[in-house]
Amino acid sequence: MIENMVKNIYYKIDEERITKALKDDNYNDALILFKYSSLSKAEFDTLMKEINSDTPQERTQTQSSDIWSQVLINISSKVTSSNFEAWFKQSKAVFKDDSLTIYCTNILQRDWLEEFHRDFISQSVKEVTGKVYKIFIDTKRN
Repeated sequence: MIENMVKNIYYKIDEERITKALKDDNYNDALILFKYSSLSKAEFDTLMKEINSDTPQERTQTQSSDIWSQVLINISSKVTSSNFEAWFKQSKAVFKDDSLTIYCTNILQRDWLEEFHRDFISQSVKEVTGKVYKIFIDTKRN
């Protein structure tokens, strides 16, 4: 009985800390907290959807970065940490109208994401934003 109470307390603490990080736009902190929490993937997704239920039509560069951070959190919870580090972590993105341009650090990363992860990225973007975007993958602008 005491064990269940302790588990419930830890669960609530984890949930509150992750929620606060997401509300404060500290998406990387939320991801780290989630990885070490007692929350399931479904529970984490529910928290993200609740916090991101209001998606504005026009997105500034900062908003694009925030949304992409949320997408990266979603992706990181579905792939291995080495896969995430190698192919996703250093990417940047810009949302404009109905398109999403992902900027990679090099051609290999760009080609790998294009070849093996385009549909996965598209699904993750839809899960976070509730919207389908036309996706372009390119290398960083100089």
